[in-house]
Amino acid sequence: MYRDGTLLIPRLRPEKKFKKRFQRVTDKQLKPETFHQSERALRLHSETPGKPDILYFIDDLIMGRLIDLSEIEVQAEVYGVNLNEALVALGEMEALTPTLSEFVGVVTAVGFHFKRQYEPRNRVYGWGGTAYASRTRVNGHNVHLLPPSMPYKIGASIPVAFITVYYALVNLANLSNGQTVLIRGAADSTGQAALQIAQNIGAVIFATVSERSLLLDTFKLQEQHIFSVKAVTFSCEIKRLTQGHGVNLVVDSLDGEALEDSWAYVAQGLITTQETPSA
Repeated sequence: MYRDGTLLIPRLRPEKKFKKRFQRVTDKQLKPETFHQSERALRLHSETPGKPDILYFIDDLIMGRLIDLSEIEVQAEVYGVNLNEALVALGEMEALTPTLSEFVGVVTAVGFHFKRQYEPRNRVYGWGGTAYASRTRVNGHNVHLLPPSMPYKIGASIPVAFITVYYALVNLANLSNGQTVLIRGAADSTGQAALQIAQNIGAVIFATVSERSLLLDTFKLQEQHIFSVKAVTFSCEIKRLTQGHGVNLVVDSLDGEALEDSWAYVAQGLITTQETPSA
């Protein structure tokens, strides 16, 4: 579907043949129900991990227990899906860690320890809890108020990428105003988060990307500071632009030989920070 200059791709469609076959075999009638129900919670279930065509919603027992003192219950409206989670769902990658479950939604219940910070109907974003469920409960420290002007879909893209980058650039690397940073793969979610945080700090940014227009038009990077992600090496150019020193920090989500190559751009005695790619 093409609407208002945007190509829209339907993600769900009625399975009429299955509905008829199910009704014929079980003698039961299928009827549509809303995802959000006041007395019933649903969660996505995978019959066989790695086979995304066998996914369906089942009852979640979350509403059958009292909320813990440190929990927030949220009616989830939007979930973020990062690259790792998509690869796990497709069976192309092993699930090394639990799904982080980035979400945005509306608070429906608040544990005692967080009653001063939150109340029902607050719009929030956060991470943790049950992924792709109609309601999720998480530790209150994993939830934050969503700015009134921020759309749900933007809020759902924030938690993993920005927390990862903030920890890498601020907590680990202590990046400061005027220092230089090379962001490799700057167009993915962690890369764009790194660009925004580095710009907010006031760092001098160099970046690799497959398409320059995003960094030129949106992030206003200098053209000579942008390199092709396909380039084998550009350490000589980095050294020239940094008066022979190299950069103070490299932010990299690559591994193997590509990660080892990053050391060529770092000034002597400084560090490179490897991130787990999220998109």
